[in-house]
Amino acid sequence: MHKLLIARPCGFRIEAVTMGTYLLKFGTHVAKVAPGLELHVLEAHNARIAMCRNMCIDRLQKGGMTHVYFLDPDMWPDAYCPDLTGEKDPIAKPFFDVAWPFLLDHNRHLGPAVVAAPYCGPGPDHLVHVFCKNERGQLVRVTRQQAATLRGWHRVEGVGTGQMLMDAGVFERLERPYFTDIYADREEAILAHSQDVAFCMKCRAKGIPIYVNFDCWAKHWQNSPVGRPGFESPTSQEPPLALHGNAAVPELLEVGPGDRGTP
Repeated sequence: MHKLLIARPCGFRIEAVTMGTYLLKFGTHVAKVAPGLELHVLEAHNARIAMCRNMCIDRLQKGGMTHVYFLDPDMWPDAYCPDLTGEKDPIAKPFFDVAWPFLLDHNRHLGPAVVAAPYCGPGPDHLVHVFCKNERGQLVRVTRQQAATLRGWHRVEGVGTGQMLMDAGVFERLERPYFTDIYADREEAILAHSQDVAFCMKCRAKGIPIYVNFDCWAKHWQNSPVGRPGFESPTSQEPPLALHGNAAVPELLEVGPGDRGTP
């Protein structure tokens, strides 16, 4: 039997108004998507986000759970699905509905993996929290223009952890602490990579693939919700990418300068 930990690093206990609705619907809907799935919930309250995430994984391991689903309090999951918002995208899909079977299939045939929903950061730039790599192997943030054209599953090098699903096998390959910030100087006064990107870099170093589904955009509450790029005309965007049973999905590659903090 699969046991899912819904991990909620709640920080200062400030939550997007849509999260309660999502959790209520998720609790009743999950039986249709994953019959027999056993649900557990942990709210980790601490201002240190990396510590909150490590607390959640500690509970995952001690509780013998098989999967963890990070849901940050400032997320608006499934923001473009017709039953949750007035901003309907006819191609949008609920993240868990497509991520759960995708991950189980990957676990059976290809081993541990990380899957996540894309979202954007705060203003003024609203940068996309998805990273690929350039021809020099450097991390490169996916541009808003590029992200607006993407649909379906893509393999990436890094993604924000705001809405992320993975199996417990991921952490059997990693060393503790799993989540920690990486600094550019010995004094730890200049941040090179935040804990989410640093976690993804650890996963990739151990050969653990990371996937993002661009049909499953989340909004990001930053005083007001930050939406996805290019939503003004969703019907003109590229059609969904075919998902094959062997999880052979395109890998995002980008030519350009590396992200800040990358050598």
